[in-house]
Order: sequence, then C-alpha cells, then structure tokens
Amino acid sequence: MPNVLIADDSIAVRKVAERLLTEAGFGVTLAANGEEALAYLAKETPDLVVTDVIMPGTSGFELARIA
Repeated sequence: MPNVLIADDSIAVRKVAERLLTEAGFGVTLAANGEEALAYLAKETPDLVVTDVIMPGTSGFELARIA
C-alpha cells in the first residue's frame, strides 16, 4: 500500500486529507508542521509528501528543499 505524508498546520486539512486518502487505499502519516515532517522523513521514506506551503517554523518550500 502506498504511503503518503501529509504536513499541514491545519488539523482540519490533515483530517480531511487523511480520511479521503485512507478511503482510497493509501497509508497516511500526519505531521502538524515542517519539523514533525522532517523528523518522520529522517526515519521513513513515504511514496508521496503533500505539504502546506505556509507553516510556522519550517515552511513547505523548505521541507521540499531539504527532503
């Protein structure tokens, strides 16, 4: 099963994305910000990362550049 990392500071966006992707057969991991996403990426390699661009701390742009 493909795994998707969702990084977004909005809990509503994370939960909606999680529900939709889970129903579509994807494994989903949630991160509330860029730092959480980077910590996850240091241990795991998801098939896809979906990130908000504007987040406190590490932005989605920085996350994409680092990852």
